[in-house]
Amino acid sequence: MTIKRTIGYFNQSTLSLGMVMGLAVGASAVQADDIEIYLQPPPDPAPPNVLFILDESGSMQGTRMANMKDAMRTILNDPLMDNVNAGILGYTTNGGQAAAKRLTAISQFRKVEDHRNAMITAVDALTTVGWTPTVRALDAGVRWFQGVQQINGQTWASPIGDTAADNWCVPNHMVILSDGSPNSNRN
Repeated sequence: MTIKRTIGYFNQSTLSLGMVMGLAVGASAVQADDIEIYLQPPPDPAPPNVLFILDESGSMQGTRMANMKDAMRTILNDPLMDNVNAGILGYTTNGGQAAAKRLTAISQFRKVEDHRNAMITAVDALTTVGWTPTVRALDAGVRWFQGVQQINGQTWASPIGDTAADNWCVPNHMVILSDGSPNSNRN
């Protein structure tokens, strides 16, 4: 009887140890880091929204404006931009530093692939005048993302839409192209 219990105990211990080892090995084989969920590209990626904010101030005259236009043409012609929703906002003042800000919605948010030529034409038509109200331009950009924005009497809709919850995973960016230090940012 004693021998039988020892054998039974041994078999029970071996079985228990084998099960614990099997579970440990099996669990480590199927265990994954939480980060792996985010490293996989989504099956249908949402196109990012990019707002380009372009300096049209007087200091951009000549070569600086030509360089900015060339840079924007290069960006917009890049095939990697095809599936990007881009909007373009120009900014300056109407004359001197104390003058009112001048925001120009050059292009509503549109898919670059479908509106490339119109965007490039609009960028090529930029002119220079006034000062550099960069803070005001960034504020207008943020308000454009937040909802409907009135710019020069025209209504410009947010690329995010009415419900931000539908766009949690959509990347949103503002890219500013300027040559100088901000000024004329007073109320």
